[in-house]
Amino acid sequence: MSTLVEGLNGSLTVNGTFVVLLAEAEFDHSRAAKEWADMGSTEPNDVLMGVNKYKLTAKHGYVNNDYQNYVRGGSALIGTLYPRGDANNYIAGTFYCNGSKISGMKHESEDPVMEDLTFIVVSVTFSSS
Repeated sequence: MSTLVEGLNGSLTVNGTFVVLLAEAEFDHSRAAKEWADMGSTEPNDVLMGVNKYKLTAKHGYVNNDYQNYVRGGSALIGTLYPRGDANNYIAGTFYCNGSKISGMKHESEDPVMEDLTFIVVSVTFSSS
């Protein structure tokens, strides 16, 4: 497998077996926050932080032909994202696919190329050297 070096790319596995190579990915983070004011106060004096939410979208997913149903079925996939192909600085987590499409496919490999994949990501860790 060739190594992608530009942008945010990644790989997903099932039980240690390579399943998807992600290209042109975007990793989104959001966190609900709510202003808090003490009883009787007219001005907020604190912020209540909500739950971190992570979402990944990828323009292309090069899928191992034997594992298409794992990806489309929403199975847990262990994944690692590599900003600019840097193996020392990565984002890891458990990925659940919740959308994809196949359109305008090019014959780039024998395995299918899924497009516009979206994932919910949990148990996220960030590593940097």
